[in-house]
Amino acid sequence: IMTLDEIEQTLETDKRYEFIRTNPYLGENIMVLAVGGSHAYGTNAASSDLDIRGIAYNTEREILLGQDIEQVVSHETDTTIYTFKKMIKLLYSNNPAVIEILGLKPEHYLYKDIFFDILKNNADEILCRKAAYSFGGYIEKSKKMLDLEKVFIDKDKLAKYMVHPIRLYYMAFDVLENKKIVTYREDEHSLLMDIRNGQFLTDNGKIISDYYDLINQLEERFKYDQENTDLPDTVDKKWVEWYTMFVNKWCIMGGFTFEQYKDH
Repeated sequence: IMTLDEIEQTLETDKRYEFIRTNPYLGENIMVLAVGGSHAYGTNAASSDLDIRGIAYNTEREILLGQDIEQVVSHETDTTIYTFKKMIKLLYSNNPAVIEILGLKPEHYLYKDIFFDILKNNADEILCRKAAYSFGGYIEKSKKMLDLEKVFIDKDKLAKYMVHPIRLYYMAFDVLENKKIVTYREDEHSLLMDIRNGQFLTDNGKIISDYYDLINQLEERFKYDQENTDLPDTVDKKWVEWYTMFVNKWCIMGGFTFEQYKDH
């Protein structure tokens, strides 16, 4: 299992990650770069791949012309870096792929700047009832993947996919019940690793009924949270628009401080 020091060294020395520094849309435009996937969730095993996630500011040209490449993806390194504009769009729907970047453990951020900290520290302005719809979609998709994986005789891979819906449920509970974004699932770590290590599979790779019983219990709680969460219906549009304008103005002009704009 890779340590955080080994992950950082890999990004510095492995030529496959050179694009992060040389791609004209990345490099100095990067707002945050972080560990993603199982390392971020705390469910990594010896066979786990390294996933890198991030957000990069739009270039001056993109901002002024209303353009957007949306994201830079490297399948070879399991890296996805969203543009700022795409990230804001995903925030409006409380998309889990972006929400989880805001809830990482401090040590899982390989690089972040003050503008990301402003966003992270204002989660109250972002979280809304749309999270229930977005997380629900991800959960259902992850359940369908279990059916696909049953076709293959790969017990380890099936166990890996079995973790996803359980983890998503618990992350959704934190959002809907506690208005918190918690990506690393410390409280459920033991349960998630039992699932990851195949303890909910028979010797011949069949999912045992206890797993489906757990899924059903969590689904009932999720349905209750959907109806009863105290979250607002939508993001605080005024705040998000201010933040977007503030960041884009800085990208184009620079030369001003957060203090000049914090009261808006």
